[in-house]
Amino acid sequence: MALSPNLLDLTAKHYLVTGAASGIGFAISRLFGQLGAKISMIDLDGPKLDDAGNRLSAAEHAKFVFDLENVEGIDQLVRDIVSANGPLHGMIHAAGTQTVMPARDVKAATWRRILAVNCEAALALSKNMGRKNVYAGSAGAV
Repeated sequence: MALSPNLLDLTAKHYLVTGAASGIGFAISRLFGQLGAKISMIDLDGPKLDDAGNRLSAAEHAKFVFDLENVEGIDQLVRDIVSANGPLHGMIHAAGTQTVMPARDVKAATWRRILAVNCEAALALSKNMGRKNVYAGSAGAV
């Protein structure tokens, strides 16, 4: 009788996680790390990212301070991550920004930042997963 593969074993897999310094991004980074994955952690807050990375179970994780509002820089960020840590098996976009105020008070720049971080960055990261030498698997999900 053949044994079923352990679908929770992420040993030797590499995942990119945005918003990795706190909240859902950190929780995913910690869980995937416990399951054996190498994590490339991305966050805007450098000191919090350092602290989060130090709290993970393995030392192979990489930390990248990056503002996802800079959508044009995401291609280079992904190139740098893959160059330093190898091809990716998946990507989790947990970063996000929001503002709590009446709609009449929201400035155009605030709205553009929300769209850039929450939507455009997700698209740019997803498009990168389809590039040659970026995605390590044969089937995957974002």
